[in-house]
Amino acid sequence: MKNISGFERRFIVSGLKENIRSDGREMFDYRDITLQTGNLPQTNGSSLFKLGNTHIITGIKVEIGEPLEDHPNEGRLEISVECCPSASPEFEGRGAEDLNSELSGAMNKIMNTNSALDLKSLCILERKKCWIIYIDVLVLDSDGNLFDSVSMGIHAALSDVKIPKIRVVPGDKVGDLEIEVFGEEESRSLDTSKVPICITFAQVDGYNIVDPTIQEESCMSSRVTIAVNKDQNICGMMMGGTSGIDTQVLIQLTQLSIKIGPGLYKALDYMTKQNTTKLKQKNNLII
Repeated sequence: MKNISGFERRFIVSGLKENIRSDGREMFDYRDITLQTGNLPQTNGSSLFKLGNTHIITGIKVEIGEPLEDHPNEGRLEISVECCPSASPEFEGRGAEDLNSELSGAMNKIMNTNSALDLKSLCILERKKCWIIYIDVLVLDSDGNLFDSVSMGIHAALSDVKIPKIRVVPGDKVGDLEIEVFGEEESRSLDTSKVPICITFAQVDGYNIVDPTIQEESCMSSRVTIAVNKDQNICGMMMGGTSGIDTQVLIQLTQLSIKIGPGLYKALDYMTKQNTTKLKQKNNLII
């Protein structure tokens, strides 16, 4: 957690009393979002995501592997989040390890489910072969609100993923099967319409704010992160901080996250489409 002076804290709190935050936003405004997809050519999908001065890069590789024993007819996601030590002083030593583990665990919990992604569509041969989607996230710079930034970066990268077309054919030996993989031009996209994103609220001196900066996080007593999807369903909830949140306040924040979600999805979809259009134009393809 970033250390701030008593003066900085008083300045942040005094602004909240007037519904004005230190960067000029109101209580429930997000910072500016910048998004690019398809920037890493050696991946099956990628994104560069910025929320204010928080900068996230996500790369995705899809590989053929074996399904889990308790999910024999499904593929899966394996999400790993790493905070670059140079991104923030809090990412040095043990602090980075704990945060990496917390972020990775949270993303796997809310996204590696059939309610978020059709994992059965990733099955190739039941009990034998499936697609495994490896998602690697690197936090390059942190100015707060990593849960939301990482989730939106992953969502954008998944929207960019292309799954190669395959065909199962007889092998050289009797009973053996082989998998033929076709070229990229015959690949398919993932259905990401159910993939959730996170919306985080911080409580500072009794005031609740969305998308906290790193300075605001240093002043917060509690944090709640709510995962919502495009259908405005709640997909998960994570708590943090040193104190709890009143039940009625939690209900209000949950309702507020449902209202905020559509606007964020609209922005992400628009930027993803614009970026795809530019990439297609660059490659002289018909849009």
